[in-house]
Amino acid sequence: RKWLPDAYGVLRFGEEWHPFWLELDGTQTARSRIDPQVWQRKLDNLCAFVATGKWRLRHATQPKFLIVTQDLRNRPLICDALGVAARGCDIAPPATYVASLSELVQRGPLASIWLTAHAPIEAGFGHAFPALLQRCERC
Repeated sequence: RKWLPDAYGVLRFGEEWHPFWLELDGTQTARSRIDPQVWQRKLDNLCAFVATGKWRLRHATQPKFLIVTQDLRNRPLICDALGVAARGCDIAPPATYVASLSELVQRGPLASIWLTAHAPIEAGFGHAFPALLQRCERC
């Protein structure tokens, strides 16, 4: 199996690096994938990769997985698939966040637009990079 996110990025503040993998679920011209099998396959591959520890070859800390979707109705599918995938690999679910494309465009990645997929569904909107945000507010 191969782990192939759509993109990889880093948010940097001074000497701190905050790596992330990015999955774009739909675009302004393409529909979102409301398909449990698509999410299960993708998150199985993510968890299998995390379980190998091979992410350590390039990263000091495990990158967060950010999913930007046109349809937040995918969040329950993502949460369920992530839980199944993590249990199947006998690991804790990797830090995974979901945000709407429109909110990301309007407010940016440091805004409180992210829903966790690795925590209870009732958690609500929050920050994907709270430590970075706290450091930025002190400046």
